[in-house]
Amino acid sequence: MDSKMIDELLEKADNRYSIAERYKRWKITDKKLANDNLERLAKSYENDEFFEEYFIESVKENYLSDMELLEDATNYSEICKSEIASGKSFCYAKHYAEIKLCHEFEDEYCRLLAEVCDFAVKQGVKDDIALFSVASACAEAYVNERISDLSHLKEIYKADWLQEYLSKLQDKMMREQETEVDPSTFGALSTRLKTHEEEIWDMMFPDGIDDGFSLPED
Repeated sequence: MDSKMIDELLEKADNRYSIAERYKRWKITDKKLANDNLERLAKSYENDEFFEEYFIESVKENYLSDMELLEDATNYSEICKSEIASGKSFCYAKHYAEIKLCHEFEDEYCRLLAEVCDFAVKQGVKDDIALFSVASACAEAYVNERISDLSHLKEIYKADWLQEYLSKLQDKMMREQETEVDPSTFGALSTRLKTHEEEIWDMMFPDGIDDGFSLPED
């Protein structure tokens, strides 16, 4: 692919799917050459490896317009670099950026999913769709505060790393639920429950009942 063709694609980046369609035509002729051309196109934007990785994979999946492709590849790169600068691993940064760009999940979910993947990979687990599925289930249970779902996951998945992680996540959820209860309200509770009749009287006469025997105030 010559420089003139690259310039043409760069100038025409809009809401069309011209880059993906161009890749399809290349692939019909020669798959290896198509991948080589796609890599060269990704590098022609003179961005970093995160941008290039996202750009190439997205073109192959063919679900983004040219403009969306360039914007998301740029955002993916920026998120990855920001997370790594804050001390996160490459694995964490990439998973977090990927799910964040779906624009469908709250940040807490995205971060926990990335954390599970990162923890697993550090234990020697293969980073694949199976791991992503498990991480997603963990994140969903936590975000929705369903501690019973974590117990269910422990029954299904017996891997040591996941048993360890789920136990830590259960403990974390229990601590968070405990802190949500305000202990300062305990002293205000009555020593006995009011009857239904007493509750009705309280609503009818919130300031008390004048029984006719109360002395007037000075």
